[in-house]
Formats: sequence, C-alpha cells, structure tokens
Amino acid sequence: MTSLQEDRRGGWRCILSNQVRLLLGSENILPALKRWVAIAPQVKEYLVPGATMDLRYTNGFAVAMPAAATVSSQ
Repeated sequence: MTSLQEDRRGGWRCILSNQVRLLLGSENILPALKRWVAIAPQVKEYLVPGATMDLRYTNGFAVAMPAAATVSSQ
C-alpha cells in the first residue's frame, strides 16, 4: 500500500504499489478490507495499473478497468 486517503465525504481510498485503487467507503471499512484479502488471488488478472476495485458493496465488488487495459483469458 502506498497511500490511504479520506475524501471530503468521509470515504476511504487505498492506493496499492501497483497503482490499483481500492474504494473502501465510509462505513464498514474492515469488512471491505477482509473481502479484498479473500478475493485478491482470484482477481489478480484485473490488477493492472489504473484499475479500481470498488469494495463498498456488502455482497460483492465492482472492477473498473483503465481504458487501455486488456485482460488475458487463461
């Protein structure tokens, strides 16, 4: 992790060393981080620089890929 920031609305964002952003929200941050630890190995192909992982959902997550990113199928 290279930074942890709080925005004006109280939402937390984490920037990883590979420039992936994690959106953690303003509430239930610990469950969001636990979800990240559980899913990170399964979504590693999406962890390209500039990708955003939105962990603010209670039952899942969303991934926003940068415009130029491609994902290889394995």
